[in-house]
Amino acid sequence: RKDIELIMEDKWNEEEKKKRMQIADELQKKPPPPPPIEDKSTPEHDGPKPQEA
Repeated sequence: RKDIELIMEDKWNEEEKKKRMQIADELQKKPPPPPPIEDKSTPEHDGPKPQEA
């Protein structure tokens, strides 16, 4: 019984490794997202600032 458990775990680990490799590959292919630009001219996300009010 122990052997079967080990084999199953091994298979699962292999699958996980493959998935991780694939994800890492995808991430490397994609250009990194541009950093969010803090736009001072659109105050709607954080509401009116107290010093502007």
